[in-house]
Amino acid sequence: MKILQVINSLGLAGAERLVSEMAPIMNHMGHQTDVLVFNGTKSAFICDLQKQGVTVHVLGQKNGEYNPMMVFRLKHYLNAYDIVHVHLFPSQYWVALAAKIFGSRAKIVTTEHNNYNARCKYWLTSWMDRKVYSCYDAITVISDATLEFMKKRSPESVPLYLIINGVNVEKFTASISTRDRLLPQIGNDKFILMQVACFRLQKNQACLIRALKHLPDNVVAVFVGDGETMDACRSLAKNMNLESRTYFLGSRNDVPELLALADIAVMSSHWEGFGLSAVEAMASGKPVIASDVDGLKQVVEGYGLIFREDDAIDLSIKILSLYNDPDVRKQMAERCRLRSLDFDIRHMVRSYLDCYQKIINQN
Repeated sequence: MKILQVINSLGLAGAERLVSEMAPIMNHMGHQTDVLVFNGTKSAFICDLQKQGVTVHVLGQKNGEYNPMMVFRLKHYLNAYDIVHVHLFPSQYWVALAAKIFGSRAKIVTTEHNNYNARCKYWLTSWMDRKVYSCYDAITVISDATLEFMKKRSPESVPLYLIINGVNVEKFTASISTRDRLLPQIGNDKFILMQVACFRLQKNQACLIRALKHLPDNVVAVFVGDGETMDACRSLAKNMNLESRTYFLGSRNDVPELLALADIAVMSSHWEGFGLSAVEAMASGKPVIASDVDGLKQVVEGYGLIFREDDAIDLSIKILSLYNDPDVRKQMAERCRLRSLDFDIRHMVRSYLDCYQKIINQN
């Protein structure tokens, strides 16, 4: 098969990581797989793909994903592949509109990566979403929670396929590092809580900052990622006199090595389609504490710890239970590591390839 993976950009975030790891594996399995981005701002993921021989088509530069003229640049691509697989809004809109205007030899598929978005709050944008989804030959969803969300938002005529997300488990399991090399600003006597996530309202890094106030002074929070809520989180830490205990590293391309240095990984999201970062932390052999929301809960519950969503006190209690008991922490880390094996990316890639073949064979 000739496959094109389409996404807004290849910044350092969950869906973007998924595409950057999925494309080379599909190529190795004998399927020509290219990637197309509307925003070609250089990133570690783009460099990694190119080093691995994956063709990356760039249609625009900064904020190119919000340019409606991109629709007219898609005509060629819709006729050059067997499958065009689209991830995230607004890429979903542009590909659907191009297929409507120009037609498409390729079967077009989109993946819904979340079980909530701002558009679902309004009648008009919900109606628009439904019209866009109707242009696709199939919709894939990444978790049971996302499946339930999409059953209410997509036309019954478009088939839904549940394909659980995956990570490159081996990359995280094998990573080693030293604090002196990667986090020299943090003393070896500090207990590190780490959250890997873009700074968006959804990810709720503020909850972890608030929890720090109820934890021993040697407990620090390390945040990996950037985004629109980072400045607000910095201000919150400053206002709570926690500047010396919060570290904002920005986007990094050494996430596996950083996770190797964490004592506990925390995901405090308000909502989550799946929780890719939680699985990555599990694969790193770290105990994971996650908020009690669909998507995350299904991944972590029974292996790590779950706390009440946006409840900093409950989060601090869960952290203390592990901080005070190294043996329990070690046992939980091993349970999490074993759990991560259920989400190996190769399982996910095979499922996508099977799904593509089914869609092609429909006609």
